[in-house]
Amino acid sequence: VDSLVQTVNSVAQTVDSLAQTVNTVKEQVDQVQLLSENQTKDFKVEVDKLVKMLEKVIENKATIWRPLKTGTYAFLGEPRTWYEAKEKCKEIGRYLVEINSQEEQGLVVRTSQALGWDELKLHFWLGLNDIEKEGTWIWDHS
Repeated sequence: VDSLVQTVNSVAQTVDSLAQTVNTVKEQVDQVQLLSENQTKDFKVEVDKLVKMLEKVIENKATIWRPLKTGTYAFLGEPRTWYEAKEKCKEIGRYLVEINSQEEQGLVVRTSQALGWDELKLHFWLGLNDIEKEGTWIWDHS
């Protein structure tokens, strides 16, 4: 009988120990869930900030300026017709881009890609046109 009592007491201690371990694990799981929820909230806040910044670029609330030795280039995020783009350039003391080098072309292409214009199906206007005579292309500003 004493041996049976010792076994029962030993089992009871083991059960108590397991119960404590289970409670500790539950507390740790709760802490991890809380941490995960906080990180998820922080991540969502950062994503929301980035989305708002992108919307500003698209809505032309932010103009992206890129310097190059040949000049400074403005990338306006708002879609416009060729004529509207030309007029907007005039308003800010600029003109539509006239690409005269690989360096200029690279800047325009890289910047429009970095802004995500390809994915958004946005494009840029060049100062090249054939308004005066169909098929005869000239730079608008030069």
